[in-house]
Amino acid sequence: MDKRITLQGLAPEHVDPSYYDQKHPVIYGEMETSPAMPFAACLQIIADGGTVTAGLIVREANAVTLLFSASTSFKGFDQMPGTNINEVIERVYGTLDALKNSSYAELQERHIIDYQSLFNRGTRYTGSDR
Repeated sequence: MDKRITLQGLAPEHVDPSYYDQKHPVIYGEMETSPAMPFAACLQIIADGGTVTAGLIVREANAVTLLFSASTSFKGFDQMPGTNINEVIERVYGTLDALKNSSYAELQERHIIDYQSLFNRGTRYTGSDR
């Protein structure tokens, strides 16, 4: 049984630097009218057997896999972000849908490959290698 918990929100429209003495240094807009960047995140609970109910209550499952995906409408440093929260949510759900039929071993292998590509891209010198 699958269950999803989705979080959606909006980045601030304006944030003053901490050294400004402002009464309201962070300004938020309304989702429907704000030019600020929307974001979404989703946790999908996949239980092998058993039941998943309200929130994260899993009962009598043989195993549980948690999938997490997050996204924003960021389009690049030189472009305004999109403002359509539904597009962001669809992207998050699309990622989860593409992964939900993968085995735990497949997910772990993909994670390790992704992680290692970032972790192994640099070297460090501690001074004792010479």
